Amino acid sequence: VSTQSTGSCGEGEQQFCRDIFEILLTTSVKCYLERNTEKMSTFIQLASLNKDKMRSALTRLILILYTPRLERSTCLFVLRSLSRPGPIRLLPLLARSSDKFFYRLHAYTLYLMTDKEPLNPECTLAAGSLLEVCQELSSRAPTDVIQLIHAWNEQEHNSHQSWLIAKEQASQKIGQPIVILNKSVNVQAEIITNTIFNLQGTLVRDFYSHWQHLRSTKHDMQQQWYKIILKTTHQHGVWHDTETYPDSWEIDSTEGPGGIRRRLKRCPVDIPLQFLMDKSHYKTELVDSMPFEFLFQKNKRRGNVKPQFTLVYTNKCSHIKSAGTTEGDILLYRQYMLFVRDESASIDTVSQLVGDALGMYWSLLDVTEVHKRWYNLRDVAVEIFLNTGQTYLLGFSTTEERDELHNRLLQLNLPNLVHHGDQRKEIRSMTQRWQEGHVTNFEYLMHLNKQAGRSFNDLMQYPVLPFILADYTSPTLDLNNPNTFRNLSLPMAIQDPKLKEHFVQRYEMLRRDHENQVAGSEQPLNTGSQPYHYGSHYSNSGIVLHYLVRLLPYAKLFIDFQGGSFDIPDRTFHAMRTTWKLASSESTTDVRELIPEFFYLPELFHNTEGFRFGERQNGNTVDDVQLP
Repeated sequence: VSTQSTGSCGEGEQQFCRDIFEILLTTSVKCYLERNTEKMSTFIQLASLNKDKMRSALTRLILILYTPRLERSTCLFVLRSLSRPGPIRLLPLLARSSDKFFYRLHAYTLYLMTDKEPLNPECTLAAGSLLEVCQELSSRAPTDVIQLIHAWNEQEHNSHQSWLIAKEQASQKIGQPIVILNKSVNVQAEIITNTIFNLQGTLVRDFYSHWQHLRSTKHDMQQQWYKIILKTTHQHGVWHDTETYPDSWEIDSTEGPGGIRRRLKRCPVDIPLQFLMDKSHYKTELVDSMPFEFLFQKNKRRGNVKPQFTLVYTNKCSHIKSAGTTEGDILLYRQYMLFVRDESASIDTVSQLVGDALGMYWSLLDVTEVHKRWYNLRDVAVEIFLNTGQTYLLGFSTTEERDELHNRLLQLNLPNLVHHGDQRKEIRSMTQRWQEGHVTNFEYLMHLNKQAGRSFNDLMQYPVLPFILADYTSPTLDLNNPNTFRNLSLPMAIQDPKLKEHFVQRYEMLRRDHENQVAGSEQPLNTGSQPYHYGSHYSNSGIVLHYLVRLLPYAKLFIDFQGGSFDIPDRTFHAMRTTWKLASSESTTDVRELIPEFFYLPELFHNTEGFRFGERQNGNTVDDVQLP
């Protein structure tokens, strides 16, 4: 215990020192003043064997606790303790400690008695008793008490600083070899850690590649079984079953010449009964009842298939289709690509294997085009076109991940890649061919849609084509009459000249409001407050589903889009005349254009599946689209 450490200690530490002092004082009184050793406890008997050490410790602790540097209450506690009958008789026996002890004890007692705060009668009596003992045992009396105490404090401070310096030097001397050894151990540990990490990373990548290949092999096997089932169970197949074979049709994702999707394929109907006419109820009974389902039950056996090619790139991504988004992994090999769906999504029935439910596989020999795309307003997607008519839109978490796949893919052997290079040159080349009559208007517009990033796989960026006709009421069309056609130099919102002033006034009003906001705001305003002519868009997912509501799988998507039901009958796509009037003149919020299916897919207008759209306010049932 040092005076410096005790002088800066808190109340708890001082209380601990008081307790130690009380134990030492009581024990010393019994050791020095008790005559009958038989009545002593074992502890006192053991302490008696070390009386000299105990006496030295007690005198040091008395000077520490009695110094004026501590709280006054601690000094008074020591004063009262030493003035008790037993301890006061013990003090002469401590005289062998040193004359310095009583000299300081005398000075500290005088300091207490001359302090600004007077002592109470009890403490005054105790101080008098203690002074008498000190005067008897001390060879000299202190004169200038305050100066003495200041000098002692200075000596103790210097002594303590010297001790701290010596302690630091000793610590450095002892700790320097430890620091050197610690640095050496850290360097070796880092080397070992990096080695293990690299080895573990290599093992994880090899395992991941092998595991993904096993999954892709399983997927390929199931797809092959599915193709065999299709070939043997269709209407003219050897195992055709009229009770289980689907009776409905949906648009196939395969694109034909010019980028059109005209092909229809058989499919089950997964639509609630309330949205089907009575004559179509039987179709829902075929949803989960198809032949050879046992071939697709989960197999617990594990194969021992090894990857046949080198894995070039792999990453998490999303397979984006108009029917939804599928999470999985893309694996790029030197000869082919795989998309493997996450195992968390179960595939339990044959009907769920239609299309790319489990995943995709294609050879790099089939790749004809690779385009970067935007998805959800982020530049993170890539679209791959195959010579089989299939297109795949893949979305990534970041632009960097997308760019890495795009660059690695183009570095591989793609012998059938026909469209990759300067986009502006491609557009100029196609424009020239269109002007020379080598491509049709439809083919040219579809090419512009593709170069603009529009895709059949994304309803929010679906290809868009303009209204061409403006006459949907005449029995026959006069193709020589300019009024028969829509004015292609103007957007749909102002096909009626009367509406032009409305949109101009709206823009001016919003512009003035915006300027006033900018003038009165210290913060820059966001782009949402900028003035505009039209508050809606000519194409979005709602418009696309509105047009395709009579076709699968878009009917199911439209029900989900509307929150579990078809739209209000009067708002359902029911007549070309009504659609034109709303978009061109009768509504200031409807500025829609058309979609490519209007120009090549007549099934768009027929309610072949027997959907129950309801009755309009005039009592007419919504069924097929009313054509001019």
